[in-house]
Amino acid sequence: MLSAPADLSTSDVRAGLASGWGINSVEAAYRPVGFGSHHWAVTDDAGRRWFVTADVAGPWLEAALRTAAELRASGLEFVVPPVISSTGRATHPVGRRYLLSVYPYVDGESGDFEEHRAEDVEPLKALLARLHATTARNAEPLDLDVPQLDDLVRARATTGDGPYGERARALLTARSAKIDELLADYDRLRVRLPGRDQWVVTHGEPHPGNILRAADGLRLVDWDTTRRAPAARDLWQVEDRPEDAAYAFFRLRWQLADISSFAAALSVPHTDTEDTSAMFGYLGDCLD
Repeated sequence: MLSAPADLSTSDVRAGLASGWGINSVEAAYRPVGFGSHHWAVTDDAGRRWFVTADVAGPWLEAALRTAAELRASGLEFVVPPVISSTGRATHPVGRRYLLSVYPYVDGESGDFEEHRAEDVEPLKALLARLHATTARNAEPLDLDVPQLDDLVRARATTGDGPYGERARALLTARSAKIDELLADYDRLRVRLPGRDQWVVTHGEPHPGNILRAADGLRLVDWDTTRRAPAARDLWQVEDRPEDAAYAFFRLRWQLADISSFAAALSVPHTDTEDTSAMFGYLGDCLD
């Protein structure tokens, strides 16, 4: 997220690091990267560097991050896994509603959320092939329902108390036919997906922003979306297959998830921040 959370201070993060991992931080700086989670770069009293993430608590997060740890332990060197806490978990509660996770700081260059560099495509496809060939006992199956559909339904009928509330509702109303068409396409494509016996362990978001170009090769970060699913869930973000129904399904799923998420955030009380401004702009882009 672009802005630090109002309900989670740097002091809270430092306390969580100490209680969960025994990490005594001497420097913790908020990093406005990604969208959805909050991040800090941390240096501890031994000079070690860490990348720290706070997510809103959810039952899916622990299993996903445990899967990443399991994948790294199985020999997938490109997986950047969480550091297991002193309680044996990949996450640790902090503040009123967050779960903290900690990662070793990896030096490297990441991309933006656009197209992959041409020279990264084949190496990334090779990494994903290795991922899809693994098994992981902690990986949960992907829920194929439209992400946050209830939130989208509410947002189409509710004006949020905030600077973008009425504008968001008006936009959803004006684009109502478009949304209904997308939902119908989703149902049509869903029945054409491979059966669960063909599902594999997927990362979920292997876009350029989650690829680190380290000195010794590519690394995949941000494993909170790890689930068992058709391989197309990853591959549509790496290569284009216009005639493949599974690729089309997961491309559409991404679009609907963004629409639902941005609409939901703007249909509840909110203030004018970099994040809410960006969400309103992204919502318009998704509905063009």
